[in-house]
Amino acid sequence: MMEASVKILILEDISSDLELILDRIKDTKLKFSYLWVENEEEYKKGIIKFTPDIIIADYMLPDYTGLEALHLATELCPSTPFIIVTGEVNEDVAIECRKLGAIEYVMKEHLKSIGPAINQALEQKQLKTKKDLAEKSLKENERKFRSIFETAKDAIIITNDAWDIISFNKRFLDLFEYKEEEIRGKSLNILLPQNYRPDLSSSFRNFPLTKEHHLNEKTVELDGQRRDGSFFPLELSLSHWRTNGDHFFIGIIHDITDKKRSELALIRAKEKSDEMNCLRSCFLANISHEIRTPLVGIIGFASILLEELKDKRHLEMVQDIFNGGKRLKDTLTQILEYTSVEDNKYEVMLKPLNVTEVVNDTVKLFEKEAISKNLSLKIECQDNNIIANADEKLLRIVLNNLISNAIIFTEEGGIIVNVYKSRIIGKSLANVSIKDSGRGISVKDLEIIFEPYRQVSEGFNRSYEGLGLGLTIAKRMVQLMHGEIEIESEVNEGSNFTIHLPISPGDVSEAIITSASSTGIIISRKIQKINCEEPLPKLLLVEDDKLTIILMTKYLNELFEVDVAHNGEKAINLVKQKNYSAILMDIDLGQSKNGVEIAKEIRKIDNYKETAIMAVTAYAMPQDKEKIMSNGYFNHFFSKPFDMQEIIKKIQELLNSSD
Repeated sequence: MMEASVKILILEDISSDLELILDRIKDTKLKFSYLWVENEEEYKKGIIKFTPDIIIADYMLPDYTGLEALHLATELCPSTPFIIVTGEVNEDVAIECRKLGAIEYVMKEHLKSIGPAINQALEQKQLKTKKDLAEKSLKENERKFRSIFETAKDAIIITNDAWDIISFNKRFLDLFEYKEEEIRGKSLNILLPQNYRPDLSSSFRNFPLTKEHHLNEKTVELDGQRRDGSFFPLELSLSHWRTNGDHFFIGIIHDITDKKRSELALIRAKEKSDEMNCLRSCFLANISHEIRTPLVGIIGFASILLEELKDKRHLEMVQDIFNGGKRLKDTLTQILEYTSVEDNKYEVMLKPLNVTEVVNDTVKLFEKEAISKNLSLKIECQDNNIIANADEKLLRIVLNNLISNAIIFTEEGGIIVNVYKSRIIGKSLANVSIKDSGRGISVKDLEIIFEPYRQVSEGFNRSYEGLGLGLTIAKRMVQLMHGEIEIESEVNEGSNFTIHLPISPGDVSEAIITSASSTGIIISRKIQKINCEEPLPKLLLVEDDKLTIILMTKYLNELFEVDVAHNGEKAINLVKQKNYSAILMDIDLGQSKNGVEIAKEIRKIDNYKETAIMAVTAYAMPQDKEKIMSNGYFNHFFSKPFDMQEIIKKIQELLNSSD
């Protein structure tokens, strides 16, 4: 980069002196340009237009002096170095020139010193320029800092190493409610509650000694104390710096009163929500219990009357009672299932499951219903041993909802349930499709059918019964089994719901054997044994509901020697007196001990450590079942209203396994 040329303004009235000055400057090898002026007018114009880097002026001119020129330069270009040359020695004049800002006072007899004087002047100018820029930058930074300092939304304080407050902003005064004269120079401790002061004072004394101090450049929460003694929560961010060996600290204080209020409100809202959820769960459990218990009698006795009555008119009435009870039971079940799915309270047990057998069992449950509507109900199976990794209970609920819907929404034709395998994008799937010839679903309605409480027909003119939860439950449960459910439908052409479940990676034969154990083969063998002349197995029924006792004993007395205990005390006395093969235990026994507590006591008796004890209760929610079964006192769980044939089969199964 080329060296810049130095511009020199020379005020001199004698041309020979000018030549001497120029010669001396040239001796310095300095690259320069110059403007020669001889009077005041030319001098003024030269300063303005030429903008010199250095001014050299003769002290004595005919109508103008070097001091006057120096005064003008001080006004127009105060940072430009000024050198005076003179032919006379006058110390007073030299002192005055230097006082006014001249860099050098050079005798014309010694012009050789003008070169060093120019170099010195340029160096000083460069230093002065840097200094001016630094000062300007510092002032600008100070202005910016002061602007930020004063307008900050947070309180800011600065202390010395003795923790005396030396500076603060307006927000600080507003926050702590002090006046400036009341707080300046005071200890930082004045802003803290009494219980914080000893610890922080000790910490503050050691603060400069370590960079790992817990307050160093970190944010801590503590309480602040206002002038009136009131407290408020704050966040303090503290950092420090050194200047000339002294420590200074800056603290940024953020009032977190609103934040703490919000946190407290959220905590209270969560506690309230948890309380409401708990109350809702208790309410639903009580609703379940109070409805299910009488349903045992309604459905149970209706079933008995349907078998025994001969009069057609009475049979129709009883059938309506039975259907009404079943509808109420199904409605309650859907509500509880939906609540459990929404609250994630289902404990999913995925294991190898023979889907074909589950489908066969489920379809059989709907055969009478399909016949009553003159509908065909067929099963098509690609393979009798299609194994999926699924939860049997969830799959049965899904199939129940889909097949029930298919029958409800089909008036003519029938339903085909197809079980088959497929492979999609490298994944092996077990599939179940339920295809009906019903009314079908429009494209618009397909978007809402899986939403809770939604139905194709809604309002006062709705065409079908139900809550609109069946498909929502089915979809959520399929998802819980890592599967998918899809639908194809056209209006007046019917619908086809298909469940896709992952094929089980486990041993197929094991799944088949496991499934076969519940088909009734062993049960029939046991039933044959019971029909022999051997003594009937003793069974204890612990139940306080009169209708349930009448209904259950009617069925059980044919196969077992049944004793009934209406409360926990009587149940304990009976098990101590007799040796029962199995026990059916209600959970809610009124003011007596509950069924779980009684089962616990029975398990302590030597003869009953392995005895089959089954819970039969109206507490039917998943969390209830989990709680009841969690301690290991019970072998099985039945929810009211129950299927007596299922209870009998399970008793036989447990008795056979203990033989």
